[in-house]
Amino acid sequence: MKKYSSEDIAELFKDIPKVSKAFYPTPLHKLENISKKYGVNVFIKREDMSGPSSFGGNKVRKIEYIVGEAVKENVDAIITMGGYQSNASVQLSQYCNLYGIHPIAVLGDNHNEGIPKERKGNLLLNSLLGTEIHLVVRKESPDDPNLNPLWEEVKEKIRKIMADYEARGKKIMYVPVGCTHPAGWVSYIRCFDEIYEQIKSYANDVDYIFHANGSAGSLPGFVVGKALKGSNCKVISINNRRYGPGEQVGVNDVYERIKYLYDKFNLECPSDEEIRSEINIDQNYLGEKYGAPTEVGAEAMIEAAKLEGLFLDPVYTGKSFSGLLSYIKSGKIPKGSNVVYIHTGGTGGLFNGYHVFNQKTIDFITREHK
Repeated sequence: MKKYSSEDIAELFKDIPKVSKAFYPTPLHKLENISKKYGVNVFIKREDMSGPSSFGGNKVRKIEYIVGEAVKENVDAIITMGGYQSNASVQLSQYCNLYGIHPIAVLGDNHNEGIPKERKGNLLLNSLLGTEIHLVVRKESPDDPNLNPLWEEVKEKIRKIMADYEARGKKIMYVPVGCTHPAGWVSYIRCFDEIYEQIKSYANDVDYIFHANGSAGSLPGFVVGKALKGSNCKVISINNRRYGPGEQVGVNDVYERIKYLYDKFNLECPSDEEIRSEINIDQNYLGEKYGAPTEVGAEAMIEAAKLEGLFLDPVYTGKSFSGLLSYIKSGKIPKGSNVVYIHTGGTGGLFNGYHVFNQKTIDFITREHK
């Protein structure tokens, strides 16, 4: 495959519907203190600063293409799903408001909270945005956590709402959890292009990219973007949800999405073996389950805050950054390497109260501020 310039990649995207309200390219800067401490050049790609508000994140790139398609199709409402503290639903609602589309979020109780007495964090932000919110309380199967009927109930609620809209002659668009919609899978090709061009101020290429991976909406674009730029970078995906029986997505889904992107742009597709060799998913930093804080995640949050004034969250960035630090400490990443960490956002979730942290983080916060 030929090596694509930024102009070549822009040409590939010229006919894809898109709206543009984000602040791109997002900044890339070096974490000087962490780099000095570990002898590795650690850079951070600030997807949390993508906009259009101060609560940006990695979903925004995808949403610009998803909403672009919705505007083209004259959609009246967009409905999505997630947990009570869904970052994606907030970012999606922002764009719906900008383009006169009614936002609907069906949110499941994935932390056994029941109906909250107060709306905090992202649930409060969604309320401020005027999102039509439907809360579904958690139900568990004690014999098999993978058979939790919560998400089936969430999906059934979505089906009913969509049927009602369609019966009234309205157009409604469904966007899966995490904004992992085919229209958005293309977006992280452009993100890789940005990183590759920005790193030139420091080095010829980036050696590693680390990012939080869950619903796998970013990883396919990174893999294809890497191929288009002719980069030797290795993308490491630190999972924040388990891939296995009963899960919504797995390695085969990532593989199929990569193939989808090659087909969409009419690009020569590598062999199955070559594609699968680019999928480097690490589930060792997840902890007990999705959303459950981990001790190493708390340590990473504390280190980032104390050394770099950088805020991470316990669900996504804390865990993925702990994976990056572990790789560095164990020598999996050689000294002097150039590593880019993707800050995927999640800032709104920090304001949901102490219960989103583990005890070690709480002890640190209270000890330092007595």
